[in-house]
Amino acid sequence: MQKFDRAEDVSLMSIYCSVVSDLVIARSQDAEILWARIHGEQTTPMIRYPVRTTMMLEQRAGLLKREVKRYVSHVRDYCRDMDDEGYNLETAYREGQLRYEEYEVRRKVWTHGEVFQVLKKQFPEEYGPQFFDLEHMEPPPHGAED
Repeated sequence: MQKFDRAEDVSLMSIYCSVVSDLVIARSQDAEILWARIHGEQTTPMIRYPVRTTMMLEQRAGLLKREVKRYVSHVRDYCRDMDDEGYNLETAYREGQLRYEEYEVRRKVWTHGEVFQVLKKQFPEEYGPQFFDLEHMEPPPHGAED
């Protein structure tokens, strides 16, 4: 099976955010219906990605959410020190990314910057580092997400 690429990840999480944010439908649908709806939108003829099962999309979305939360937790640590240590937002992103990548057990390169932006915009209380001014926040520098 072909791996998910960045564009597919962003598409999946954009559709996920759209579906779970639909207040009328999201509150009354169970998980099976929710993921069937996401699967239906992800596999429309206009979107040209490999055929994925509903289970594959659900697992990938879960993995992406976990990875973004790990990244955010590292960035938040630096945001807490911004005033005391003289960090700015760019430094918090950069240092958080380095800590994410150097985490002793996993040692993974941060590649989910675009997914982070999608989740942070839709769910700032969960994915936006808590000290950021979301209206004036700039995205991380170009290389900081790769």
